[in-house]
Amino acid sequence: MTATASTLTLREAERLYLLRRAGRTASTLDRLGGDDRRGDGATVQQRQAAQSPCVPKRNNDGGAQPLMALLILLAFYFLPAFIALLRGKRNAGALAVLNLLLGWTLVGWVVALVWALTNDAQTPPPATYVPPAPAPRIDALRARNHAYRQRVRAARRGGPISD
Repeated sequence: MTATASTLTLREAERLYLLRRAGRTASTLDRLGGDDRRGDGATVQQRQAAQSPCVPKRNNDGGAQPLMALLILLAFYFLPAFIALLRGKRNAGALAVLNLLLGWTLVGWVVALVWALTNDAQTPPPATYVPPAPAPRIDALRARNHAYRQRVRAARRGGPISD
């Protein structure tokens, strides 16, 4: 296993270091078919064949993790705007613009969050016009006035008061 230092993997470099420390070379271990102390029973040649440079190594850390982290951060960044929309605030658009433009500062984000959590000002309902009670009909007033005058005249004459 003669390779330049630039093409060695970390595991191979560690193996060479341990072999040199033990006083052996990689070529003697290859000739003996040694297993370089991994305990899996495979020879060095078998491992080298399994790790062919023609077969690309797969990175199984997942490409979704950075995307998921970005989505979580964006959801947290726009949390005040989401709260305003869910609470039905009448100025949710202005709050979302404030969150978008000044949310990157901690002060702007906190102001947007407080604004989203406060209640809208309760404006008094508009005054409604209540018309006055309808005036009594003029005929009814005249009849009452006429009856009143008759009673007054009868009282002055000393006669009986009739309704």
